Amino acid sequence: MLDKNPTAAVGLLEKVISMYKNGYLAGTHDHWWLVPTRNYYKNIYLQSINTITSILDRNGEHQEIIDICEEAMKHEQFDESIHYSYIKALAAKGSMGQAKEHFRYMSDTFRREFGISPTKGFEKLYSKLFKPDNHGQDSVFSSNSLIENYSPDGPLVCSPSSFKLQFQIDIRRNERLGQIPFICLFTLVSKNKDAPPLKILDNTMDNLKNILLSSLRKGDLIAKWNKSQMLLSLSALDIKQAGKALNRIQQKWKKNDNGDFTLNIRVEGMQQKETVI
Repeated sequence: MLDKNPTAAVGLLEKVISMYKNGYLAGTHDHWWLVPTRNYYKNIYLQSINTITSILDRNGEHQEIIDICEEAMKHEQFDESIHYSYIKALAAKGSMGQAKEHFRYMSDTFRREFGISPTKGFEKLYSKLFKPDNHGQDSVFSSNSLIENYSPDGPLVCSPSSFKLQFQIDIRRNERLGQIPFICLFTLVSKNKDAPPLKILDNTMDNLKNILLSSLRKGDLIAKWNKSQMLLSLSALDIKQAGKALNRIQQKWKKNDNGDFTLNIRVEGMQQKETVI
């Protein structure tokens, strides 16, 4: 059917993919006898993803591949083939910056979670897509160059677009673990009526970023949202635990306050809206 009627095949594969809602009986990981069945359905799902993206790629339907992969990454965050297809589709659509950004994000995540670098297949993809031209517009590939503010035990720093994707994944993961994902917005507000020089604002944002890096743990996620705001995805067992983390940040801010800005913090739990600090 794949060769004779690819359109019908895509329709059937879409139905198969839509039926997958995370691992089979995902909340029962201590029941070892379910592992073979769970892996069986997972393999069907991943094979379906690979097949449908291959068909869509031949048809030049790159946006459809992007949509499918973004949804798939919510269920199977660490499957390389999904990231591979996603990056290829972004590049084919002309979104080279986003493709390169996702490559960096994926490389950082895999190194943090598993202590591994990108596979040779990904290195070849990187070289093919981002190989420097005669004018040296890009640097030679190095897995070390893909890591921004990497710390084995600290939070992951990423771009706003990667933050959005990862946060959706975290919501699903935390539901299984019984944790509450909190979204925290840090805003620098000038104490003076006149806007401060941009350099002072940038330096203060760097200071805030360093405070977050030294105060948070592995698994948390931060991103610079704009010139004066930082976002934090904080996973915590309860309101009290989240409050302790944010209080640490406030105390460090007070010690390093340069007197030009006030730090405002707004927090929302994705399952319940409560005041944390």
